Amino acid sequence: MEEAIERAPDGLTLIKAECGLGKTAAALRVMARRAAKPYANDKAKGLRAPPGSKSALAVDKHALAHQCVLELDRAGVKAKRLFGPLSLREDSGDPACQFHDVATPLVAGGQRIQWELCERRGGEKCPHYDSCRAREGIEGPADARVAVGPHALVSQFNGHAGSSGLLIIDEIQDFLETTIFT
Repeated sequence: MEEAIERAPDGLTLIKAECGLGKTAAALRVMARRAAKPYANDKAKGLRAPPGSKSALAVDKHALAHQCVLELDRAGVKAKRLFGPLSLREDSGDPACQFHDVATPLVAGGQRIQWELCERRGGEKCPHYDSCRAREGIEGPADARVAVGPHALVSQFNGHAGSSGLLIIDEIQDFLETTIFT
């Protein structure tokens, strides 16, 4: 599985495998190796990440994204988790966003919570703006070479990975038509 992911050529590669075969674990190991890629020289350090060192993983559940970031952290890999602000919960289980009840129908209607409620479109910012952990929809170091989160944010992951990076969409829904190669 790792070899198939690591040796995938530029462009789109689809790997279909049953649950429990280790697709996510293999992807995390490949992403960890890519993130460890050193800079070309000492003077480049601190600038952009080396080509081919950034990766992003889109998964089907926020809980799985959180678990993946923890696994990467245990492996010594800096990773950030992207999420929708309404999905972030406090330890008590309560929503982190103080305006969760108001925001839910706005988001369901296609509005962007950060623009409508956090920034308050032309008005004063949310009273919880400076202390809200949910507002930006990102947890983790800004210089992380790995980003993980839900499928809904795949366009942000594509931007994170860049043209030389690796974007993995894990547990993608079935296609309308499939061709199987043995």
